[in-house]
Amino acid sequence: DADALLRLWLECTQTIKASIDTVGSIPLARSEKIPESYLALVGARAFVNNLLLNEEGELRVWVFNENVRAFLGEDSQVNSEIQGTIKNPDSRARFALLNNGVTIVSPDIRVQGPTINLNGFQVVNGCQTSNVLFSSRDLLTDDITIAVKFIEAEDPDVVAEIVRATNKQTRVEDSQFLALEPLVKRIEEFFKAYSKEEQQV
Repeated sequence: DADALLRLWLECTQTIKASIDTVGSIPLARSEKIPESYLALVGARAFVNNLLLNEEGELRVWVFNENVRAFLGEDSQVNSEIQGTIKNPDSRARFALLNNGVTIVSPDIRVQGPTINLNGFQVVNGCQTSNVLFSSRDLLTDDITIAVKFIEAEDPDVVAEIVRATNKQTRVEDSQFLALEPLVKRIEEFFKAYSKEEQQV
């Protein structure tokens, strides 16, 4: 059962637990396959430190596995504008209003007061924002906040539906959604199992 083995391997190697305090949150609609979901405002610095950084202070790149777009680089127009908002003292306090925010899907979400606890989460929308915040983490101030949707979902079809819906709001080529196909994911995970040196052989 290759699919089960792949899932177990990913859970052993890439499942992470994280918690983040919110400035405020509201529950969103529940359904049979989405038992919990929240729209929250969180500090940008806490977002980076608690969700994006690993123990070595590096970016947890695997939290973007379900994202259909890779990071476009800091020089792209949209990312330059995001960074410009962070650097501008007049606009950074409005960051949450000027940015579309981030969508996170997790099979296990627990809320305790202002704290949201996640287990095995994926950033399914907001890869550009997340990477710019990570690369600009030394510039982040307490007045920079970001809107985050936290959605508890485990069913692959529901997750794919969320990915499609949240990424269709900005221009994405239909071919980029091929990344959601199970076979493409399996091939990607196969190659990621090798070290960089082994991949170059």
